Amino acid sequence: IPSRAPGLPLHGPLAALQLVLDRVLKVLGPSPAVNCPRAHFPFPSRGRWSALGGQQLPVDPALRDSLAAQTTEYAAADCWSLGAPMTPNASDGMPVAAAPHELQEILREAFRDGDVLLCLHVTPNWTPSQAPQPFSSTRPGVLWHQQPVHASYPHPAQAPGSIEDPPQGDLWGRSLPLHRIGEAQASSQGASFVPQLQTARILSDRAAQGAAAGGATVSRPVPAAFRIGAGTILTDASARGDVDAIFAGRAALSTLQTWPHSHAFSLLDRPMAEALREDAQGLPVWLTRP
Repeated sequence: IPSRAPGLPLHGPLAALQLVLDRVLKVLGPSPAVNCPRAHFPFPSRGRWSALGGQQLPVDPALRDSLAAQTTEYAAADCWSLGAPMTPNASDGMPVAAAPHELQEILREAFRDGDVLLCLHVTPNWTPSQAPQPFSSTRPGVLWHQQPVHASYPHPAQAPGSIEDPPQGDLWGRSLPLHRIGEAQASSQGASFVPQLQTARILSDRAAQGAAAGGATVSRPVPAAFRIGAGTILTDASARGDVDAIFAGRAALSTLQTWPHSHAFSLLDRPMAEALREDAQGLPVWLTRP
């Protein structure tokens, strides 16, 4: 929902949020979460990193023994610090080749536990009748911030030669098509060349200075500060990226982790990949088919 653009319509984003919340209520249900208040143990083990060393996330024997050796006798006996026994073929709640519906149940369980969350990105002109589908089940897309950086020196005489003028024949830049929001594909009309931060000229200058010094290392003054100027945000195509969905005019709904990667409660890759499976509307199947 736009927050830094006063005057943009909100009816589209609010309609999308209402549709998502209707699905969320069906998954959560009227009853309080079973983990409220959350117990310290046992850890959730299906599809989680707490299963490290078990069937879901096996490791080689040497690493498995190393992990087991760092577990206290009390924790090992009580099993509260381990999502699965440290044995190569331990059965720990999720088969190796889990079916989609099993992975979807793991996602719903994690959502009820607060271990995954939903992030919704909507364009101001979005409508529920958006063709061919109004939503897309997404993951974070690929954005690159390309901004010029200028060094500031305490004494102007210390500053090396200027590199702000665009070099001729930049071998490092890219010709980028223009992609407007609402268009499914980028267009060559309006394409522009984006230099790659003067890399070619910087390398050339360094090589010339090294040659002039007889191959010796050239000592450079240390800048006192750096000034970051206005730049460009570039995007690269990414399958099911939220940026790609927004450019196509769809509302992007991403399932994201609450916990850092490899935390005991964080989900493994297979359930997170299953979160990209979508229904006819583009909503995540785990959210619409409980």
